[in-house]
Amino acid sequence: MVGCSAGTFAMGSQDTGDTGIIDENPMHEVELTRAFYIGRTEVTQAQYEDVTSVNPSAFTACDTCPVEQVSWYMAANFARELSAREGLEECYTCNSAATQLWCAPVKSPYECGGYRLPTEAEWEYIALCGDDWLYAGSDEIDRVAWHKDNSEGMSQAVARKAANACGIHDMSGNVFEWTNDWYASDTYSQSPRTDPTGPEEGEERTLRGGGWNASEENLRVKRRFDGSPDNANNRVGFRLARTAP
Repeated sequence: MVGCSAGTFAMGSQDTGDTGIIDENPMHEVELTRAFYIGRTEVTQAQYEDVTSVNPSAFTACDTCPVEQVSWYMAANFARELSAREGLEECYTCNSAATQLWCAPVKSPYECGGYRLPTEAEWEYIALCGDDWLYAGSDEIDRVAWHKDNSEGMSQAVARKAANACGIHDMSGNVFEWTNDWYASDTYSQSPRTDPTGPEEGEERTLRGGGWNASEENLRVKRRFDGSPDNANNRVGFRLARTAP
């Protein structure tokens, strides 16, 4: 994992004109008061299988490719199981019945000491890493991202594209990444300036980064997506975060 200091940044976009992407507005200042760690790469298939003993991915011929076909609940449960293995505080409570899995955060992510999903603000903060590139680490998409025009129709091994200035790979492209937050199209107009965590409740969780099947527009750092927390498909994975002690 890569250490990230506390800091302030401009989150979101200015008026997007005729693009129709209103959920990126308004641009607003966000202060993150807690240092944190975030995965240098997306969680790989080998890492996921080591903890859970299963690999749900569609593209299984590549241990170093990101795990995919994971729901938000599956990602949260992975973080919980890894925290338990390492004797850390568990940031989620999870229950299962038959084939159904359900998880929920136990407290503010900034106050939990174990592994978790990054908040949407943490994700954008470290993807930008003090720069204003269109994609995470560059304005040249092929330098940093796997997308629909270069991925050969599948996910690719992590860290084959250039990292951003913070040394983090694949924050644009490869697989969409779950964040900890509920999604709302008007989040930015209501979000607190300090340590935002998204809406208190909702029906869909926020995804960021775009994936191997996405267009260039959808790999922009500022782009937001939403997905049902029980949805799992071969375009979606995750990376872990952890609040620094």
